[in-house]
Amino acid sequence: MKESVFSYAPRSMPLIALLLAVASLFHCAKGEPSLDEDNVILTITASPSTILNFGDTSVITVQAVKQDGRPVLDGARIQFAATGGSIAPEATTQDGRAVVVFTSDATIGSFTITASSGIIGADGSVAVTIEVVDRIIEISSANLSLNPSNVPRNGGQVEASLVVLGPAGEPLPNKAAVFSTSFGRLASNGSTLFTNEVGQVRDVLFLGPIPEDITNVDVTARVGTLSETQPVTVTSNVTPTPVIQISPQAPIEGETVFFSGTGSTDPDGTILDYEWDFGDGTFAAGATAEHRYERSGTFVVSLRVRDNQGAAASLSQTLTVGANQPPVAEFTFSPSNPRVGDIVFFDATGSRDPDGSIESYSWSLGNGITRSGPTISFAYPGAAEYTVVLTVTDNGGAKASSNQTISVAGNQLPEAAFTFTPTSPRTGERVVFDATSSTDADGSIESYVWNFGDNDPSVSGPTAGHSYIRPGTYQVLLTVTDNDGGQSFATNTITISDFTAPTASFTFSPTNPRIGDAVRFDASGSSAPDGSIVAYTWDFGDGGAGTGESVQHSYLVSRSFLVTLTVRDSNGKTDSTSREVTVGTGGIPVPSLRLDPTSLPAPGGTVLLDATESTDQEDGLSDLRFDFTALPPEGRDIDLPGGRSPLRQMTVADAVLGDRIPVTVTVTDTDGNEASTTQILTITDTQENQAPVADLTAEPNELRVPGGTVILDGRGSSDPDHAFEELEFDFGVQNVGNVEAELEGDGPLRTALVSNGQVGDTVTFRLTVTDPVGAQNTAFQILTVTESPSNTAPIARLSSLPSGEITAPPSPTDPVTVTLSAIDSSDAEQQTADLSFTFRGSSTRQGTEFTFDQQGNPSPFIAVATIVGVEAGDQITLIVRVVDEGGLSDEAALLLPVVP
Repeated sequence: MKESVFSYAPRSMPLIALLLAVASLFHCAKGEPSLDEDNVILTITASPSTILNFGDTSVITVQAVKQDGRPVLDGARIQFAATGGSIAPEATTQDGRAVVVFTSDATIGSFTITASSGIIGADGSVAVTIEVVDRIIEISSANLSLNPSNVPRNGGQVEASLVVLGPAGEPLPNKAAVFSTSFGRLASNGSTLFTNEVGQVRDVLFLGPIPEDITNVDVTARVGTLSETQPVTVTSNVTPTPVIQISPQAPIEGETVFFSGTGSTDPDGTILDYEWDFGDGTFAAGATAEHRYERSGTFVVSLRVRDNQGAAASLSQTLTVGANQPPVAEFTFSPSNPRVGDIVFFDATGSRDPDGSIESYSWSLGNGITRSGPTISFAYPGAAEYTVVLTVTDNGGAKASSNQTISVAGNQLPEAAFTFTPTSPRTGERVVFDATSSTDADGSIESYVWNFGDNDPSVSGPTAGHSYIRPGTYQVLLTVTDNDGGQSFATNTITISDFTAPTASFTFSPTNPRIGDAVRFDASGSSAPDGSIVAYTWDFGDGGAGTGESVQHSYLVSRSFLVTLTVRDSNGKTDSTSREVTVGTGGIPVPSLRLDPTSLPAPGGTVLLDATESTDQEDGLSDLRFDFTALPPEGRDIDLPGGRSPLRQMTVADAVLGDRIPVTVTVTDTDGNEASTTQILTITDTQENQAPVADLTAEPNELRVPGGTVILDGRGSSDPDHAFEELEFDFGVQNVGNVEAELEGDGPLRTALVSNGQVGDTVTFRLTVTDPVGAQNTAFQILTVTESPSNTAPIARLSSLPSGEITAPPSPTDPVTVTLSAIDSSDAEQQTADLSFTFRGSSTRQGTEFTFDQQGNPSPFIAVATIVGVEAGDQITLIVRVVDEGGLSDEAALLLPVVP
């Protein structure tokens, strides 16, 4: 039943006519007919059968006819009832029909419409069901598209797609839609379909052969009160055009001919089939084909093509195939009088074909060996006469042959001879051997192999160089091989004599050096009777070494050293000599002082005094004593801690612009020698951007042999001009002595693992805080390693689940839990379970809250940490403090970044 856009009729249009029109437009639901005993049949339909709530309508039609198809008399009364909505209670028939309108209310669901009549013989009733669906969201647009938008006259298949959108452009799911067409059949058969989750619904139009008077097929989609119609254009098929291409155009019998129909075209589609008839009773299929005619003559070649709509076209072309003339075989060879082993070159390029081309060359070389190709080469292994036969085949399959006799002569052996220079060589001297005087009467010498008689590997070449490392008499053997494989030999005796070794000698000054003095060593008095000295090697007796005729060396300790000189001459001979050098006590230390920073803005701040680059020829850095002094102008406040460490932190207060404060370090070695150096600290104008204030704490603040874990906390730092999160934190460490320290983590919280410490060693931790403008401030913590008590401190260890990182919660107010275990902690005097464990935490984000629950867990070294107030990018530090019965303690920490 055809559907159309619902429109309101003019007021003058009779209601019954309007209802009848509507009933003919929309898809109907039809009830079961009722057949009375006097053969009066009642049927009921509803169109459409699915409507929206809130006032949508459906036309209810009851038809009353007799069994022979005649309608009942006009004016017969039909009563109506509905299980929901509203409907007229009664209507009278006209032309056997009674029509009323059902109007939906707010209710959704299935509603039954019942019709009954008092017509004589029609006491039964009929019913039909209407679906009322929700119209909560108003439909704003319904967009219909067709693919393809045109079809050929013989029909095809078209997909119809409808997209339903709301007022904000959002897709509307579960909206009822009905498709209809002016021609063909829909997959839905006009039933109601519903949009999917993206507001789309599809139907398929099937079209058979389309009459010539139809140029467009309309497809209509209706959803709610909206409908959209799109046309499918009907096109006529154009016959394809075949094209034949043949290569070669003048073939001969037996030659392969290539046929191509790829130039064929179809203006409104594609070519599906190619059928070839070669005119000699053979056929082929495909866009291209190959064929070979076995006889000459004229043939009619035909190509039939068929397009994707079934239209076909044919084309014929005459092809003349000529008779084949045989080729002519000819060849030459060189050299004309070869010898055994000579390479003979055979050339058949002089062969020809009068009516085509030569396709193959086949050679029989007269000794059972065959080859192929227009040119070949071969070396005969034996002297004899050989009959060489060449057979050529042309493109038509015709063959021709030619033969020649080749005589191969035997080989004359070469003659080997050689000389060598110098004639009286010494050990290590290079001897040149020359075999270029060797000859071959009937060819050429291909290889020269030398054996020098001293068990060294053989070498090849017409000339060769060799050195003998030991004196003596040697037999030299030369083997030459000619181009035919013939060999001959020559020997000579060579006598090698030895060289006289050089003499090593040296002097040094000063003859009584002190620690740190530059001692000059001179080996110019060394000599080489049979050559020249090419290398001087020095061993200074303290692990140092050098090369050269004249060198300098400084000693760092006071004692005697054995200095050895080794010389090597141009002949490879060596000699050594040694002398004792006694080094006296050294002098004063060399002080060094660095200020960081070198200037401060008024009224002052903190400065790192660094003398760790100071040196002494005898003492190490940890053996030196460092005394720092500062001379500020009157009224300035200077705080400079005492001690003997090379690192100090000085605080300046009440300084004014232009002040220059000399800072001096005096370095004293173990012999009481001392030296000083001074640096000037300047006071500049107050910066427009105020520098940050660096604050560093270390826990614990003292170290016991050999070290332990130190928690470094810079979260007390601040900046008057910038937020804490904008500051950058750079940690560093300076060790004095054997102690080692390794930093871990990032941000304002770090851990340091200190090891290998000895009593008196110091570790200086540095924190430099930089604001976004680049202004900096530095804070320090200096920890000294002290003697451990008889009761050794416990060793704290901490692990977590999850490990390595924490996943950020959906909201900072959501808690995160981490299970902590210190089970791997240990103590030399106590069991792990007897130790005291205290857990705490910190975060780079201020305001983060930590709670630790040790209740109900199986042992005191396990705790569940609940953390509130973290986001991705934060860094969490979880710490356990382990205390033994003697009150000694150790701490371990985990740094866990918070990731998305």
